[in-house]
Amino acid sequence: MKATHFLVNTGIVSLLGLAILVSCKNDIRVIQAFNLKDNIPSETARNVEVIYSDSGYTTTILKSKMLETFDGDNPYIEFPIGLHARFYDRDKRITSTLRAGYGKSYTKSKLLEVRSDVVIVNLEKGERINTEKLIWDQSKRMIYTDAYVKITGPDKIIFGRGLEADESMKRRTLKHISGEIMVEDEKK
Repeated sequence: MKATHFLVNTGIVSLLGLAILVSCKNDIRVIQAFNLKDNIPSETARNVEVIYSDSGYTTTILKSKMLETFDGDNPYIEFPIGLHARFYDRDKRITSTLRAGYGKSYTKSKLLEVRSDVVIVNLEKGERINTEKLIWDQSKRMIYTDAYVKITGPDKIIFGRGLEADESMKRRTLKHISGEIMVEDEKK
């Protein structure tokens, strides 16, 4: 009886092994899709400060606790644990700030996408903009989103879905406005 039991177990193991061998095949598309080169950062830096300038003037100082650079056909820089940016005028005054929980900057297209608790403070207008996603097109010098937006100003709060603005936020269009709340001055 033991020999029969051994033969049955050996036969089952052999059939399973044969089934595994027959079902395995190397599909070149699957292998190419699993190309780790594009998924592993070529550089990683911690506690980074990047200074952007134009014609000798500092325009932006961006800080992040972590920055990862990815090479490939569409290279990008990722800020996986968030970023904070300060924007300056030619007189070295901070005009606005940006904070987000995540960021991704595409090198070729010059697009910066930020997500997760995005807050822009426009110091010139005294406004605060909250959203969950924002894209800054550096080539067109435009900022836009299709996400919900809350703009808190000195005298009102405006809600909408979608925003398009120049990068200084001086000219902007808020789309699909869903409400406006007037705020009383508490100093009276």
